[in-house]
Amino acid sequence: MDIIFQSGEFSGQDSSIWTNLISIFSALLGAVISGVIAIWIFKRGISEQLQKEANTQKERFEELESYFFNIIEFMNLTINQQVAEIANTSQALKDFSNKNPALTTTSALSTDDAESINNQDLYKIFVISRTGNIEEKANDLLNIKSCFRYIDQQKRVYKEFNNTLFMGLEEYRLNWNQNLKILLNFYNEFGLKSSRHNTNIDSDKFLLFYKEIMVDKQREIIANESLNNMESAHKYLIEPLKKYIKESKIMDDRILAIITPVMNCDQAFIETKNLKLQKRKDVLRFGRNLLGVKRLLNECVNNNKKRKTNYNN
Repeated sequence: MDIIFQSGEFSGQDSSIWTNLISIFSALLGAVISGVIAIWIFKRGISEQLQKEANTQKERFEELESYFFNIIEFMNLTINQQVAEIANTSQALKDFSNKNPALTTTSALSTDDAESINNQDLYKIFVISRTGNIEEKANDLLNIKSCFRYIDQQKRVYKEFNNTLFMGLEEYRLNWNQNLKILLNFYNEFGLKSSRHNTNIDSDKFLLFYKEIMVDKQREIIANESLNNMESAHKYLIEPLKKYIKESKIMDDRILAIITPVMNCDQAFIETKNLKLQKRKDVLRFGRNLLGVKRLLNECVNNNKKRKTNYNN
């Protein structure tokens, strides 16, 4: 019997193992590659999303910054308008012919728009996203907020100023008018008294003088618009009466009668003049302070503009 040897009789089993190993390795390698690619795509997506968010945030803060700077520019104009009103009031307080020397408050004098910006956003704009010394940056921001507080207080301050001015002027005006009326009525009273005693009015030096001052001169003052005020009345009516009283050697009942109302008118004028002077000093101080606040506000804002920005931080 012939024995036949078949070459490779057992090689099929080894080939199958290697094939399986290669398939498994290929599958694992494909999975790894797919995973790496997926992770890369995911990270790239995250990176792009973060960059997109960063760009959106940068645009937002740049818009807020521009909006804030525009508010400051408008605030500068408003402060200039208020300072002009203060100057007008100062002149009005000097003029006794001006019946209404009250301080007008510019309606636009407000920091509402600036204060509507979130404090954290302002901190981001002025401190975090700016180069430079952090204490200097923070100090500029604090100064700006302090300027805002001062500006917001002005409406209340001006209102109190007007209230005290009006109440003081009204009190002194009433005192003046009441006593001036008494002095005017005295002329009729003195004339009637002279008639009862059959006194020759033309020879009554006091009555002639009193008529010249309290009737003739007063009519002249009333007819002249530029003279129709307390200051002129004090100069042409009260001062001559004060001088007459001081120089009189004989004090008759009529002179004694006019002393109190003359002194009351004189006191009302002095108090009015002093109040106007004090209020003028106050209103000029308001103007100086407001201009000082404007300078500080712009200095801090300009410091901020000079610093480089990085809104990606």
